Amino acid sequence: EVYLKDETRNPTNSFRDRCGALLVSNALDLKCDSVICASSGNIGASLAAYCAKSSLICHIIVPKMVDIGKMAQMLIYDAVIEEYGEVLDESIERAKSVAKETGWYQASAELNPLVIEAQKTIAFEVTEQTSVPDWFIVSMGSGGTIYSIWKGFKELYALGRIETLPKMVGVQAEGCSPIVNAHLKEKTETVSLQKPSTHALAILVANPLNGAWALRALKESKGIAVSVSDPEIFLAEQEIARLEGIFAEPSSSATIAALKKLSSQDVIKPKDKVVCLIT
Repeated sequence: EVYLKDETRNPTNSFRDRCGALLVSNALDLKCDSVICASSGNIGASLAAYCAKSSLICHIIVPKMVDIGKMAQMLIYDAVIEEYGEVLDESIERAKSVAKETGWYQASAELNPLVIEAQKTIAFEVTEQTSVPDWFIVSMGSGGTIYSIWKGFKELYALGRIETLPKMVGVQAEGCSPIVNAHLKEKTETVSLQKPSTHALAILVANPLNGAWALRALKESKGIAVSVSDPEIFLAEQEIARLEGIFAEPSSSATIAALKKLSSQDVIKPKDKVVCLIT
């Protein structure tokens, strides 16, 4: 029994609109006139849109490896874009230093804790619309998303709104899987990769700043971490477009690739209920 949590239905087509709405509201409350973030795609597009609506100046630091479609969104929403570094990790360091120099509102997903609060609402919606699944499959880049959703479920459980908790499954690309590697070695911290490689750019993160949180979510939920190849990801992307009419980016499609792998290995059983997050 498989459900796809389709976050492409948000205003700029990704789950990061949850963050964009909350962070820009917070920036307005704090009387900020400029926002800065590091992004390889989704959160940059979302913040650019919400800043345009709110008359804030949006500065986005992008790495050389950036999603062209998302870049087009940032440009049309009139964001100020600076390219810095090969991968997102370097862009984050640049955004950190610029915010310190200028006093601009820091909206990088890895650096603002309100992002966790925004994204945990995914768990609330899934519970409202169906029920708690046996497995919840999430792609991992910096690691914050899987932790956010696990936090949402834990809060519902603490409030007595749900009686069970899902096992979380974290997915990374084989060429860039520092969180998966750490989980398999039963470590509590990740080790940065030297030469990460994947065409799923949204999860191309060599040094996941929220990796320890992701590992905690996997351990607490008695979940698992798995890596999938780029060919498996692209095949899954084609299948969900053809069979479900959902156009997902490669990093999202990794959840379907992981589902296929885990069900073929009989880790996920035929009677299990599964939710795959399509970010």
